[in-house]
Amino acid sequence: MQRDIVIVNTFEPLPVVEPDRRTMRSGLLANALAAAGHRVEFVSARFDHYRKAQRGAALLREPVAPGLAITTLPGPAYGRNVGFARLWHNRVFARNLAAYLNARPRPALCVADIPTPEAAFATAQFCRAHKVPLIISIRDLWPDSFAAFVPDALMPLGRLALAPLDRMVKAALRQADAVVGISPGYLDWGLHKAGRARRSHDQVIELGYAPRPLPPAATQRAMLEAMGVSPEKRLVSFVGSWGKTYDLALVHAAAQRLQSRPDIQMLIAGGGDQERALAEPFARLANCRLPGWLSPDQIAVCLANSMEGLLPYVAGAPQGLPNKVFEYMAYGTFQLATLEGELASFYQRHGAGTVVRPATPDALAAAILARTAITDGEAEQNRLRTVFDTHYDARVLYGKFVRLAEATARV
Repeated sequence: MQRDIVIVNTFEPLPVVEPDRRTMRSGLLANALAAAGHRVEFVSARFDHYRKAQRGAALLREPVAPGLAITTLPGPAYGRNVGFARLWHNRVFARNLAAYLNARPRPALCVADIPTPEAAFATAQFCRAHKVPLIISIRDLWPDSFAAFVPDALMPLGRLALAPLDRMVKAALRQADAVVGISPGYLDWGLHKAGRARRSHDQVIELGYAPRPLPPAATQRAMLEAMGVSPEKRLVSFVGSWGKTYDLALVHAAAQRLQSRPDIQMLIAGGGDQERALAEPFARLANCRLPGWLSPDQIAVCLANSMEGLLPYVAGAPQGLPNKVFEYMAYGTFQLATLEGELASFYQRHGAGTVVRPATPDALAAAILARTAITDGEAEQNRLRTVFDTHYDARVLYGKFVRLAEATARV
C-alpha cells in the first residue's frame, strides 16, 4: 500500500538535486521509500549546512524523482556548527516547519532526526495534534554533546542554557512510536530520554553507505594525479568536515613525524571550522595533499586507493559509530581512530580498524608505520568490502528501515 511519508532533516545534502554531494542517512531513506512505491516528501532547510550558504530558490513539494519531492524552508545563515547563530537558525526553521506541517495534508508517517531538537520537537507536536505516527532517528546526542564545548567554569550556565533543548528532546522521544539509534548506545540514550523500556519497533539501524562504482584503473590513476597524489606511494587519508570534534592538529603533528618517509603520502580532504588555523600548516608539509572538498566519485577513488583512513576525534567526542566508519569500510580502507567506546568493539568484531592509544602524534605516526609491514593489503581490502556488502550497504540497512516505516505508518 502506498503511503504519504514526510522526512524532516535540516542539515543533509538534498537527495537527487545535489548529485555532487554524498547522499546521507535521511536522503538514503527517502530514496529507499520512494523506490518501494511510497510518496515521500523530504523537508529540509534552504540554508546549506555544509557549504554555509543559502541554496537557490525555495522548493515547495518539488518533484525530483518518481515518488520523491523536496521542500526547503527558510532559516537564517550561520557560520559555525556550534554557536548562537546556529541555535537561532534551528529555532526559526522549527517555527517555519510547524507552520508548514499544519498547512499540508496529513501524512501517514513522519520521520525526524535528532539533531535538531527543535525540528524533532516541532514534528512531534504536529504528530501528537494530528495523530500521525512518528519515528525519531538519533544521529547525534544533542544537546548532551554540547557539553564538550562548554568550559568548566561556564558549565552551570551551559546546563541552564541547554535545558530547553533537553526538554524538547525528551518530549519528542516520548511521542515517538519508534526510536531508531545508529548504534546500541545511541538507542539506549534515546530510550533513557524517553523514560521507557525498549519496544518491538525500537531498533538499531546503522548509518551505512551507498558506495560509488569505481572507474577503470587508468582513470583512477589520472584522478589521483590530478589531486597531486602519487599512485606509487602509500596513501593515508582523512575525508570529511574539519569540525571541532576532529583532532586534525594531531594528524598534522603525526604527518610532521612522517616526513622522512618518502613512501607515505597523506591526503587531508574537506574543509570547515579548523581550515583557517590548519590549512596553511598542512600545506607546508611536503608529504600532505589538501584537495579541498571532493565529489563522491573522487572520494571513492581516494578511499579505494588508501591503505588507511583516519578518524581522529578529540577526547570526549560524542560520536558512537560515525558516517566515516562505513564510508571508509565501503572501499576496504583499514581505519585508524582515536574514538573509544562502541567503535573499539566494532573494530574488534570486524577487524576493520584500530583505536590508537594513547592519542598522541607519536602513537598515530607509529600506527601508520606499523601498517607498512602489511603485505596482503589487497586481500584485507577485499575482506572488508565483503563485510560491508553483507551488513552495512545502504541497500541492506535501508531495506530494514523501509520495513520499519511501513509497520509504523498509519494505514
